Amino acid sequence: MCTLLLLELWGLFTVHFMAVQTRLCLRCCLRLGVLITFQSS
Repeated sequence: MCTLLLLELWGLFTVHFMAVQTRLCLRCCLRLGVLITFQSS
């Protein structure tokens, strides 16, 4: 019972962490894309 709860919490934490990382990565990629676009024009 306790291990199941821990596994569920760990799963939720992992999913949340991955979502945050993905959002940060997307933001960085967007910023880089904008910089490259402005420099090439």
